Amino acid sequence: MTWDNQRKQQFRHALQDVYRSYSALQIFVRDAIDRNLAEIVEQSGLTSAAFELVEWSEAKGEIDRLYAAFCLENDYHPLATSIDASTDAGLNLHNSGAFTSPTSSSSSSGSMSNPGSNSGSNSGSNPGRIINIQGGGYHETHLHDRTQYAEGDINNQTDQHREQKGLNINDQGQVTIQHQEIHYHGSSSPSVVSNSSVTPSVTPQPTIARGDRYVSHTAIEGVCQAALTNNGALIRIKAPHQMGKTELAARLCDFAETQSYDCVVIDFQKFNPSQLTNLDQFWRCLCQMIIDQLDIETPLDTHWNTALLGSNSSCEKYLEKAVLKQIDQALILILENVDRLFEELTIAEQVFRLIRAFHERAKISKVWRKLRQVLTYSTEPLAKLDFANTHYSPFNVGKEIELPSLAPMQVAHLAEQFGLQLNEAAIAQLMTDFGGHPALLQQAFDRLAFDPTLELTTLYTQAQHPASSHLRNLTHQLDACGLTEIMARVAGATEPIAIPEAKAYALYRLGLVDWDGDRRRVKPRCRLYRDRFASV
Repeated sequence: MTWDNQRKQQFRHALQDVYRSYSALQIFVRDAIDRNLAEIVEQSGLTSAAFELVEWSEAKGEIDRLYAAFCLENDYHPLATSIDASTDAGLNLHNSGAFTSPTSSSSSSGSMSNPGSNSGSNSGSNPGRIINIQGGGYHETHLHDRTQYAEGDINNQTDQHREQKGLNINDQGQVTIQHQEIHYHGSSSPSVVSNSSVTPSVTPQPTIARGDRYVSHTAIEGVCQAALTNNGALIRIKAPHQMGKTELAARLCDFAETQSYDCVVIDFQKFNPSQLTNLDQFWRCLCQMIIDQLDIETPLDTHWNTALLGSNSSCEKYLEKAVLKQIDQALILILENVDRLFEELTIAEQVFRLIRAFHERAKISKVWRKLRQVLTYSTEPLAKLDFANTHYSPFNVGKEIELPSLAPMQVAHLAEQFGLQLNEAAIAQLMTDFGGHPALLQQAFDRLAFDPTLELTTLYTQAQHPASSHLRNLTHQLDACGLTEIMARVAGATEPIAIPEAKAYALYRLGLVDWDGDRRRVKPRCRLYRDRFASV
């Protein structure tokens, strides 16, 4: 297999796109080729680490295995769907997850010939498609169907999984790579498409509850799961409202169950105003929620002495004596929407100091090593929380995860869960209209599943309707926060614009804007928000 400079550059960019930190890349390398990244490249910036990893793996003959592992772990990524006849043909999946030499001969061009074809020519076969990453967008190339032999794991895949991968396997173990129907092109929006772009799925889909419709960020989930196996772990999941934080937290609870860990979820939105202004009430309420979910019957007052120890120390003592010492396994504590405290300056600093202290205690205490914390929030702590960037803050330690918008391939997977198959033009249109926003796309797919003949132009018009609950709620929140005028400025601008930082974060928290490249300017997240709020 030949790796030219362009191909290596694409692979480097894909690694950086998926593994957003040195530690995440380190975990991938260990799982992929059983090597320690620190032995290959010193801990450094992600760009240089990815560059040196690719160069090293090519020199050591490990690049094919590394690339294969990437494709298997990140099947939604455009590079994973790229099957280039000049580079990938002749590689077989093996039990180890690596690629090995083909068991059949290949043509001089490196592509496999189909049985029954004329001297490697595939005339008459349906064209396949590949996606390559170039210049920040994607471009599509056509190629012929190819056949390659598969060993090991791929022969054990279920028929459903093979269909999802676009694979057909015959009795001889041959794998035919089928035509890929759904891809995305660049950043330009296509012309309006008709309802022929959206069709009901040929294969009947199982009935799926709304809460179970979820598109996995495979690599992100893997990084979080690996982190939660570490003593005293602290993970910070950041994303705008309705972008998938709660769904990811639910998946981490499922992972905790597979590891026989306990898991407790506490949503700060459920605290009433009085509990958010009185520190002792806050900690008592939080501890009560924990022991209720764990079925621990030790009364709070058993280890609580506010007069002598204060509220923070009483909470810490209670968790240690009544909770952590009473369980044998790790405890995953998921604290959702912690940014609700960013405005509650009366108790915010003390609460976040103690959350950080729990994390630090794990370094010296076997008991506290059992506690692994997950915080979810929409924005960075406000500047007026002076401690936010100090050694008392939990927001500069642990592992930060920022959830991105759904990629085009993930949009296609989400549509499939509604029993829909979308062609590439429909996906490109939906990306333009709704910007990879999970909640907006679910609403759109609900409508399309109910009426598959609905045209996308009609769908967009309905989403814009003043009676839309989603837009009505956002309008109310903009008015309540005094952000209506600034959002109108952002929506009416033809280019990303700079606005006061606090207002930019407030709009981002609502999911209305996205950052420009340097995070100094903002732009509407999608056409729906631009059109709706520019005229407000």
